[in-house]
Amino acid sequence: PKFQYMNTISVSSYCIPYGENVAKTLEARCNYFGIPISEQHNALCDAEAAANLIIYQLEHSRYKTFASFVKCSVNLFDYEDVKLKRETHWMRRVKIKDIAEVTTVAEVKDEDFNGKNFVITGDLIHFTRSEAIAKIIERGGKVKSSVSKKVDVLINANPEGTKTGKVSEALELQAQGHKIKIISEDTFMKMLENNAAID
Repeated sequence: PKFQYMNTISVSSYCIPYGENVAKTLEARCNYFGIPISEQHNALCDAEAAANLIIYQLEHSRYKTFASFVKCSVNLFDYEDVKLKRETHWMRRVKIKDIAEVTTVAEVKDEDFNGKNFVITGDLIHFTRSEAIAKIIERGGKVKSSVSKKVDVLINANPEGTKTGKVSEALELQAQGHKIKIISEDTFMKMLENNAAID
């Protein structure tokens, strides 16, 4: 399709004072301007948040119309000029479906895993992501790509103290009363050995 688009993050810098260090992510920019983003990485929620970021910049600019704001302060790009980037081997996403199809589920299932939904975030040290997914499936668990109310366990392989989008979403669900558990890779390894590891 042929249309023009603007870079929301670039435009959202309009009302940020020079020298102020605000991360160039949708979540960080929305937090800075007090714009709610209900469910990050949900296409509709992200689109609404991006639109509200643009509207905020316009409302706090010296321009009276959106057209004049865009003409004087926004760079527009042609969508047809966007090129797909070649993936390198370390950027390829793990396809959970492909792993599930070739993984044998044990006859005697582990109670810590059986019927439970898992999400993995961060770079695992002791396993590849594919190996970790296979171990969960072998024990009767399921692996999801994003955090939701249906998720039981989030394996957080990020350095301690790192707060990613998935961790933030899990903490919000905990605050709402949902029983999602956030565990480290070490605890995950203990779960593979000891059913009572996350009690």
